[in-house]
Amino acid sequence: VQTCALPIWEKFLRRNAVVVAAGVVIAAGLIGIAGFSRNEARRAIAARIEAERSGLQARRELMHTAANLGAAQLAAGDPEGAYSNFNRALGIAQELLAAESATGAKPTPDAMTALAENQARLGEVLLASGAKDEALTRFEKARDRYRQLEPGTETQAAMAKLDRMIEAAQKK
Repeated sequence: VQTCALPIWEKFLRRNAVVVAAGVVIAAGLIGIAGFSRNEARRAIAARIEAERSGLQARRELMHTAANLGAAQLAAGDPEGAYSNFNRALGIAQELLAAESATGAKPTPDAMTALAENQARLGEVLLASGAKDEALTRFEKARDRYRQLEPGTETQAAMAKLDRMIEAAQKK
């Protein structure tokens, strides 16, 4: 019986030196790729977040533009055009609220205010065109949104205006 001076793993390394060396090179490469991929993933995530933020900002601007156009159309005597643009602004406000809520965070006051304002504006158009019940429904939805906001001077003023509009609608 011949005794072996080298442990088994050393024999293995000597007999398979080329394969072991190739494995070490591959492992080092994979570790490097993993580190590179992690950095690339971080950069890609940061770029995506910035793109989403830019996209949300563009949607906010479009929402405000649609609401402003609706106000101009209402003032110019075009209730159909005003309704269309206020409805578009409301839809965008709902999208923004959904995007904010998807992260699990509390919706921003701006999103809630935009929802309330556009509901109220739709109510104004509906009331002017004789759709009293639909207008009251919109006014109530707007009031519900305002109630979800922190009390403040602007919120109180908006709710007071809304209360006057509801009172006027009920008298019609």
